Amino acid sequence: NMIFWIVGIVLWGLLTHVYIWKHYHYICPKCHHPFKPTFFHSLTAFNAADERRLQCPNCHEKIYMKAIKNQKKNQKS
Repeated sequence: NMIFWIVGIVLWGLLTHVYIWKHYHYICPKCHHPFKPTFFHSLTAFNAADERRLQCPNCHEKIYMKAIKNQKKNQKS
């Protein structure tokens, strides 16, 4: 019984991470370069509340960054 709870919690966490990874990106606060980390780097990055410590592919700074929701491609204003 306990194993089903553990597997369920792990699957829920993984599915939540997949959703966030697909629908969010990051902007480096130092050089303002927008980027999306690989799934593995996003999954293994340190988290602090609503921020994730990632390395910017442009300036190579390792810094905490907030996830920013991607805009819809065909959004009408």
